Amino acid sequence: MATELISKKTRQEFREWLVGRVLRKIEDLFNNHDVKHVNLPPEQLPSGDRRSLVECYYASIDWTNPADVRKILDVYEDILLDIHQENDKKKDSFIALLKRDGYAYDESRIVSTSFRGDLIQAIRSTSLDLKHLNVYIDRINTSVNTVYPPYTYCTLGEKSCPE
Repeated sequence: MATELISKKTRQEFREWLVGRVLRKIEDLFNNHDVKHVNLPPEQLPSGDRRSLVECYYASIDWTNPADVRKILDVYEDILLDIHQENDKKKDSFIALLKRDGYAYDESRIVSTSFRGDLIQAIRSTSLDLKHLNVYIDRINTSVNTVYPPYTYCTLGEKSCPE
């Protein structure tokens, strides 16, 4: 089974932030990034119009597909940009959740710190055994992040690269 690229906890926290927004703003955030709205049966919806609206957008996302997840990360970027300074604690909380999920917030962009989604998507379209391949990808990521923390990678020939 493929791993979800954004945890339920992170999704729930962003959803709860959106509960304090007007419905039109929530719709705009998702529509601006081509996230589709799916009509869900009432028994699958949480209480409240805003929570339900967010869940209807979330329902269109395959949380294991990097292309789908990128749409949501774009929505989250907009939310982080909109959080005013008086809510720095909340913004820091969101950034910490994203970090736990394998992302960094760098220059107003959310970027993966563990793998390149476009490469994973390309691999998915082949006939490779993904379950077996994911074991090796996890080992590589662990090894790379242990030896060289994120954002310390060098190109060949740089004097600052470790030997």
